[in-house]
Amino acid sequence: MVRMRNWIIDYFIGEPEEVTLPQELLFYLTQAMPVIIFIIIMILV
Repeated sequence: MVRMRNWIIDYFIGEPEEVTLPQELLFYLTQAMPVIIFIIIMILV
């Protein structure tokens, strides 16, 4: 669990700045929802 949480933190902090806006929007549309659900689960548990 801790490793997964650290991976999520590194995943967003380590995201390169070179990504263009459309790619960022597409990325967050496909990736943000599972992460948000995971964070909510971590808060509730």
